[in-house]
Amino acid sequence: MTMNSFGGFVAFLSSEFHRYLMEHDEQAARVPANALVIFDVAGEKAFSRWHRETSLKNREPGQPVVEVHVGKLRRHSAMENVELAAVSA
Repeated sequence: MTMNSFGGFVAFLSSEFHRYLMEHDEQAARVPANALVIFDVAGEKAFSRWHRETSLKNREPGQPVVEVHVGKLRRHSAMENVELAAVSA
């Protein structure tokens, strides 16, 4: 993974983490409002270092920080019955 792809990976992780929290109320209750979420992904040392450094540089004064340690990512989509209605170039 390159730094150019880190932004897309953050978007993916954020989306998946949001879905995880929707399914795990007890964990969601532990995340304060306006928390800065920092992802630490097993096997993605360069990404994890970059995300921590970039996130902390942009942290608001007094903003709570939540570290999310991701041990494993699934390699398949959770979507079912998907159709593309129209595609244009």
